[in-house]
Amino acid sequence: MLVESTTEAARPRAPTESSVATPVIAQPAPATLVGRLIALCAPLYLALAATKFAMLQPGWTIQPKALIAYFIYTLTLSFQDLLYVIGIGLFAYLPLKLTAKSPRLHKIIWAALIALVVFNAIYAVVSVQVIEFLGTPLTLPLLRMAGDVKSMRSSTAQFVSPATVVFLLAAPAICLALTRGAIRSRFFESRLVRAALLVLFVADGALASFAYGRWFRATTRETLARNAVIHFILSCSTRMSGGESAALDPLPPVAYMDDFRTFADRKIPRSGTADLSANRPRNVIVVVLESTSTYYLGAYGSAFEATPRLKAEAANALVFDNFYAHAGYTVHSLIPIAMSTYAGMGWRIYVEDYPDLIGTTMAQVLHPLGYRTAFITSQDLDYQGVGTFLKIVATM
Repeated sequence: MLVESTTEAARPRAPTESSVATPVIAQPAPATLVGRLIALCAPLYLALAATKFAMLQPGWTIQPKALIAYFIYTLTLSFQDLLYVIGIGLFAYLPLKLTAKSPRLHKIIWAALIALVVFNAIYAVVSVQVIEFLGTPLTLPLLRMAGDVKSMRSSTAQFVSPATVVFLLAAPAICLALTRGAIRSRFFESRLVRAALLVLFVADGALASFAYGRWFRATTRETLARNAVIHFILSCSTRMSGGESAALDPLPPVAYMDDFRTFADRKIPRSGTADLSANRPRNVIVVVLESTSTYYLGAYGSAFEATPRLKAEAANALVFDNFYAHAGYTVHSLIPIAMSTYAGMGWRIYVEDYPDLIGTTMAQVLHPLGYRTAFITSQDLDYQGVGTFLKIVATM
């Protein structure tokens, strides 16, 4: 019996259903709300920073120093965009947290947040064209000045190129693809990654504060550092609160009418004037009126008698009535007036960026003919490098 039971015990037994071990596959922890928000906002910041990099017009440079400079410029110009993106995440965190147990409402908030990211990505691409043309992000007064939809459609059609359409479609698509990949890979769930993001944020803030004050503050490039959406919202709030407006009144207040009268009609003492009819010198004088519209010129049918002599002389002169200003900058006019060269358009101030621009000045043409030339202006010569440009032009 002993042997028999030992043999019985030694026989292999067929495995039963309860004795088979089922391997357990560990499921990854679901992405946290903070991780998903970072995954949604980080690609948006990259898109906004990419548009700022494009506005610098770096070209295809491969020089290490130039690449480092453009990288620093981009970080500086996009710091307000970074704060804006962080604000979106912080603003969305609370409603998403409160609706965690309400799936339907939770999905609606997420959908609205994704739509906001898509809008910002598209608007960033549009802002590149707006800033390059106007030198400033879009504002409500500028939008109101554009008029109706028909007028805006005819004005913006020339900027719609195949490349622009591609970027308009690619920007939000890339943002959403990066977001999806980051959530699936749990990339922003790592404490090390979040700590690195915090360090980069502090470093970017310190760098932006230094570089902004050194290279961008009080320059023509200062507008590039603004977030386009925030700039437009602030212009709306200013407008609704009764602040600055681009609209002009039909007539100025009665108290200001004296400014539009000649000295003979004003009630102020006048000093003696020389007799201009005797011994008139053979001079050529080019008079440039600063920011003066035909709205105030009698020679063009204005109701204001601000320039009666100019109006009288128009009968003996060649008057152009079919022309347009090529740019809205005063300093842009220096180049065509002094050098008969097209000054270009956009946010670049060429007298500041390229003061040694090659060209033929009016003085170079007149000096061999025996003329002495001079440039007389009441402008601040330190403004936007005007003084440096005129000194270089004077030595040509």
